[in-house]
Amino acid sequence: MKNSLTAFIISLLVHISVFAAILYTPIQIKEKETVILSMNMISEIVQTKKQVEQKQEVTTKKQKKQVEEKKIEKIQKKVEPVKKEPKPVKKIKKPKLKKKIVKKEPKKEIKKPVQKVRKEKPVEEVKKEPVEKITSQKKQEESIKRVKSGENYQEKYIKTNLESIIAAIKKHKNYPYLAKKRGFEGKVVIQCTIMANGKIKDIKIIDECKYDILNKNSIKILKLASKEFEAPKKDVQLTIPFNYYLN
Repeated sequence: MKNSLTAFIISLLVHISVFAAILYTPIQIKEKETVILSMNMISEIVQTKKQVEQKQEVTTKKQKKQVEEKKIEKIQKKVEPVKKEPKPVKKIKKPKLKKKIVKKEPKKEIKKPVQKVRKEKPVEEVKKEPVEKITSQKKQEESIKRVKSGENYQEKYIKTNLESIIAAIKKHKNYPYLAKKRGFEGKVVIQCTIMANGKIKDIKIIDECKYDILNKNSIKILKLASKEFEAPKKDVQLTIPFNYYLN
């Protein structure tokens, strides 16, 4: 019994000593190393990343270009036909023609008959009349011819029908709205011929205005007013002024 108790006590003491050793051993905690990042370090890391990415993009672009260029070269080689060198043309030698020597015969001299020269009689001097008398006579003759032929009819027609022509033009005359709004002013002189049937022809702007709207308006007024003109016996030429001035 004593041996068993001693053995039990010894085992207890051993266990207690082991536990005490475990409890009193200092636990070693590994301290973690802390790294403090500054702003300069972050910017440097970002720049290095960007540089690496840019280099990768450049390399990829270059590779793509090289691949495309190779494809284009292959296509061009397929499309371009093989140029055949032209065969050299053989020169044909033309036979030389022998020139025939023709002997020219000497021309025979033809004797012309001798004509007898007649002596002309001296020409009598013509009496010269003064130039002023001739010109005055011509003018009188021309004026008489004009009266006889009826050229003076134009002046008579204008004198008798001037009031009615002016009244017809005033009736149809108007100032274009755009020209009045923009302050356009000017004078337009139109020439025309009234035919025997009352219609007008050969409408010409002798003195035009710098504003085209006023020139066109004047021709329009003349065409409307001419319907009220009295028909002449012969073709009559008229020159009509159109004034555009703002008050």
